[in-house]
Amino acid sequence: MSSMENLQKYETITNPSVLDDEVDPEILGYDLAMCSVLFLPVLLKSPKHWYVIAINQVDKRLEVLDPLSVNCQEKITANADAISGLYKVLQRTRKNLHSDFHMWPIVHPIVPQQSNT
Repeated sequence: MSSMENLQKYETITNPSVLDDEVDPEILGYDLAMCSVLFLPVLLKSPKHWYVIAINQVDKRLEVLDPLSVNCQEKITANADAISGLYKVLQRTRKNLHSDFHMWPIVHPIVPQQSNT
């Protein structure tokens, strides 16, 4: 099974307590809090559509990269859930995390658009 097939089957966190587990940068191989940009793939269920949230730690902003520019309540909720989940993971990697990225501006850069056909 390809990684894309795995991602398509993974729609929700079946065990939310996994976000509370300690994340050891030594085991992971790198420190998430030290990355310049973190990319979070997000799947909307209706319409079924993938897009990416980029947490740009250099420019201190959240970038929603969406080739369909879908605007709906589900997308707003999905954005909040993805950002909140990542923040919880980052808190586990760094005991004294002082990043306030959950307060950074959310921008929608111009990206190539696709039709939904």
